Amino acid sequence: MRVDPALSGSFLLFAANDAVAGAELWRSEGTAATTVLVADINPGLSSSSPTGIAQISDDPVLVVFSANGAMQSGREVYVSDGTSMGTEFLLDIYPGETGGVQFSTQPFPVVDGVACFVAETPEAGLELWMTNGTTSGTQLIADVNAEPVSSNPSQESAALASGELVFSASGSVQQGTELWKSDGTAAGTVLVKELRPGSLSSSPSQFVEYNGDVLFLATDDTNGQQLFSTDGTSNGTQDFFEIGIIGFGGSAPVLYLYNSFVYFNVDRFPNGNELWRTDGTPVG
Repeated sequence: MRVDPALSGSFLLFAANDAVAGAELWRSEGTAATTVLVADINPGLSSSSPTGIAQISDDPVLVVFSANGAMQSGREVYVSDGTSMGTEFLLDIYPGETGGVQFSTQPFPVVDGVACFVAETPEAGLELWMTNGTTSGTQLIADVNAEPVSSNPSQESAALASGELVFSASGSVQQGTELWKSDGTAAGTVLVKELRPGSLSSSPSQFVEYNGDVLFLATDDTNGQQLFSTDGTSNGTQDFFEIGIIGFGGSAPVLYLYNSFVYFNVDRFPNGNELWRTDGTPVG
């Protein structure tokens, strides 16, 4: 069973494989009797493998997710209210068998009832998309890299206090993968800061929401990998902890939010891999 759940006030939606219908969308109210298959999206033993399951509405309860519906559509975006009749295909983003929506290991980020995800089209390549759970509301947010290549936006992202989504992407072949933000419109999807100027990438990752800002990891040419914070502005994007260049056999840091602190591991000489925490300030 793969649990990638969305929890409403009364039931849980998740992906599971019962060896009869394959990996499909299930729901549970916490008992064996109420744990049931919602929809066999890819009929028979074949799996639709729902991922990215994210709740976009409380009343009525609605979740969106990606699934591999059948050979003719590939992985695309769906909506469900937790019932078979209310589980619907939304849009064939990449027509044909290829499928447009990228497989996600995390729930789609949701801001103000809109879920964001990465999808591909023949025209724009891999770019940032959004859905409000309707076909007409499922659309490309912005073609970040207007050249005939993808911007490859990150599956990882986090929301600022302003409601804007922070993510990483490459705006052109002359610019590496850097820090971007979006308010859900093309005009409001902009580069926040080029942390590593030129074609090399700072590769922002591990985004964590914290006190209205976003903490993340990125790399520069001088200090290697560092911990940064951003408020969504260029001046408000600053490094405050030097993690350093990870050597052979080192462990890449992972950020976790717990009990008002962000925890992360640092693997550097001479102490090895140790646990650190921050309150979001250089001295903390």
